[in-house]
Parts: sequence; structure tokens; C-alpha cells
Amino acid sequence: MTRIGATPSETSCLISNLFTEIRPVCGHCEGDSVVLCGVTYEGQEETVVLRDYGFDYSGDPETVENIRKRRCIYGNKKKLPADFK
Repeated sequence: MTRIGATPSETSCLISNLFTEIRPVCGHCEGDSVVLCGVTYEGQEETVVLRDYGFDYSGDPETVENIRKRRCIYGNKKKLPADFK
């Protein structure tokens, strides 16, 4: 697993753009951590564990960096607030 440092809003953006399909986490649970498993846009099955510094990622860290380099598909220039009104 690679440690990925990210703010909560950046973590939301990165993970939502990383996975195209979410899968059951059976066998990957980590006690009190939030764990997500799924298929990435590259077609690989990977795992993300949410942490206070961002998240741990089981795949190639370059995949996350590629997402960071893209612009927002909605054209948002500012980070969205965590609470939607």
C-alpha cells in the first residue's frame, strides 16, 4: 500500500475518479478503518483505506497522480464544501 497525502475534499475527488465499480470488501476489512475495494478506470482491482492523512492505495501511485493532473470535468476551480446545500 502506498500512502497518499490528501485533504478530505481532495480525497473525495481522487477516489470518486479512481473507481468505476465498487466491490464488496470481504477479506480486506481493517478493524475500525473505512475500506473500499473496486475496479479502477484502468481495469485493475484495487483497495483504498481511508486515513487521517488521506488514504492508502494498493495500486500504482502514478494512477493517483494522473488523476491529480487532470482538470475537473465540471469546470470547478474551487474546492467544493463538504456540506452540500
